[in-house]
Amino acid sequence: MNAETGQALRAVRNHEPSLWFRQQVQQVASNITAGDVHHCGHLALINQPVIAALWDPHLVVCEACEPLRLRLTGDADNACDRCGHIDPRGVYPGGVRFTRPGGQILVVLFGFCDTCARKEGINA
Repeated sequence: MNAETGQALRAVRNHEPSLWFRQQVQQVASNITAGDVHHCGHLALINQPVIAALWDPHLVVCEACEPLRLRLTGDADNACDRCGHIDPRGVYPGGVRFTRPGGQILVVLFGFCDTCARKEGINA
């Protein structure tokens, strides 16, 4: 949602994500593959999507734990994951979903300021 208007974000079609963004998402995936993550403990029990966030790339959780374990407050919640700018109005939250080799679904969450949302092709 847009921090000011409450409107949902829309991705720009046929937009290539920046090298920075692709590298960040790849790093999260690499952390999982290498076992260099902390997790909620539920992921090994059933085959379900793995949720991670750019603001904590070494933590992965299940869908049930996401609201509690990946929740931010204060300045951390208002900080852009790309440039670090803190906006008291908040950032534009988003996520990307893809299927990893072996069929595992990975969702990577992020929050961008106005400027970085535009750089990443998000209509903010």
